[in-house]
Amino acid sequence: MITRPLIISELLVAALLCGGCRPAPETTPQPPPPTEVTVHESYFSEIPIEFHPAGSHAGVARVGTTADRYFMPDIMGPGGALLDFDGDGALDMLLISGHWAGGGDQSRMGLQLLRQTPDGQFQDCSQAAGLGEFQGYGIGVAVADIDNDGDRDFYVTGFGGDRLWINQGDGTFVERTTWMDSLNRRWGTAASFCDFDRDGALDLCVVTYLDYFPGSRCDDGSGRPDYCGPKSFSGTVTRLFRNLGGVDARGFLFHDMTVQGGFPAAPGPGLGLYTHDFDGDGRTDLFVANDMSPNALWIQQTDGSFREEAAIRGVAGDRFGIAPASMGVVCNDLNGDGTADLFITTLRGETNLLLLGRGGGLFSDETASSGLGPLSLEYTGFGTVAFDLENDGDLDLAVVNGRVKRAPPLSTARLDPFWNDYAEPSQLFLNDAHGHFIEASASGGAFTQRVDVARGLILGDIDNDGDYDLLVTYSTRQARLFRNDWPRTGHWLMVRTRDSHGNREGYGAQVEVEIGTRRFIRHVNPSSSYLSSHDVRVHFGLAEATSYDRLTVRWADGPVEDFVGGPADRELVIERGRGTLRPETATP
Repeated sequence: MITRPLIISELLVAALLCGGCRPAPETTPQPPPPTEVTVHESYFSEIPIEFHPAGSHAGVARVGTTADRYFMPDIMGPGGALLDFDGDGALDMLLISGHWAGGGDQSRMGLQLLRQTPDGQFQDCSQAAGLGEFQGYGIGVAVADIDNDGDRDFYVTGFGGDRLWINQGDGTFVERTTWMDSLNRRWGTAASFCDFDRDGALDLCVVTYLDYFPGSRCDDGSGRPDYCGPKSFSGTVTRLFRNLGGVDARGFLFHDMTVQGGFPAAPGPGLGLYTHDFDGDGRTDLFVANDMSPNALWIQQTDGSFREEAAIRGVAGDRFGIAPASMGVVCNDLNGDGTADLFITTLRGETNLLLLGRGGGLFSDETASSGLGPLSLEYTGFGTVAFDLENDGDLDLAVVNGRVKRAPPLSTARLDPFWNDYAEPSQLFLNDAHGHFIEASASGGAFTQRVDVARGLILGDIDNDGDYDLLVTYSTRQARLFRNDWPRTGHWLMVRTRDSHGNREGYGAQVEVEIGTRRFIRHVNPSSSYLSSHDVRVHFGLAEATSYDRLTVRWADGPVEDFVGGPADRELVIERGRGTLRPETATP
């Protein structure tokens, strides 16, 4: 059942302004000793999705002859998206597939759009929406209201060329890649929309991977053919495109700012991306997760250029200075100290990384103390999300896994003989509120029981019941959707931002909910995980609180606005200009 969100329009009384934001604690609370997880039952169930029987099957990599089987993009993707493309209040799915027939440029991109119907089913409307097959091999996607007209557009990355799609508002899309004055013809992976110059128009960052060419031959170390790794090819340059605010006389909407931004100074094999103001100076920065090379943290300077500072800020690699094979990215406050942290998935034989924010854009590797390290050694992590699984007030983690190099198959693998060598299970980790995690995969139901080659992991409240459900994409098969049935231990809020002064959906805003002495912080940025785009709404688990005291939004261009509190267990639409502006943050 689709419920109507509450639009906040009340002004705060002047007394609210005097409270201000409480500073983050100077030291991170020490976690209590590890506790045992009580395993009850399976709490994620699969929601059936009916795919059309013919044509491209999104999420299924298809190849030509056996000799052509090791086309590298097959093992690296795809991602996917949850979005409400038709504005009916229900999340729909956008899935990506690639087809390579072998021999150079014989590749096709397939886009599959599944509309959620009022009864909770999904209807394939790809052809009616104007999404057919095109040259290129689809990999990732970023979603946003690019032209601020009230509907959701998207950008698809891939091998052989990316594509830009504009929503017409009538259920159809038109390809508008020609609106970009420089096309990305490299192997595009992660992408994200952000307003880096704070002019109200959403700009686009695109991470690229390798200078790969089909037909490359690699082996698994024992002489058997296998997929190539990133060390076999050169890394490539992250791209930045500035939104001009409208189509100019030349027919361009996006202008290539890659060189002016300084990005050619540090190319790399990029897979993951998160855009955020990491150093707190009000300007958007870019974190890029590189595969078997040092990660990059591009800090924006006062002149709009970017400088790579990952090493000096503690995010280039682990505490020993080793650069892992970084893939999926989470950026959120995982230990409850008010500062954004980074969680990064890595290769089998390495540990996933937890880098805790220390303020001012500095981080420290706390993987060992978090309990997450040993739990990931046996698996290759790709998509990952942070979400409050049971509404108890802290953020838990989910990771989907799947190898990129052949290894002895797990006894639980049930794919065909080829893919069994790459299949691994997914994982769930519960947070103790202080950033220490305990594995709870035994209670993950269909989500963790499936052993497969998973890639994208996407968050969204599919049934609008106040918690996030999970969409997973695979290299081997169609995507699968899992409903969150975890027993709730608390209350919740779902928040959607609206900004009539800038980018319509408030990308880049920070939303803070205050309850007594506790603060809960979320970022409005649906592009994270691995090659994917989430539900644009941000979710808060409120533990035992049945109401909240205040909600504060720091908009992307700087102003901070306070909104009155209210009851929990509802969806809110927070509109800029309807709260009380903090005078010291008003835009000049």
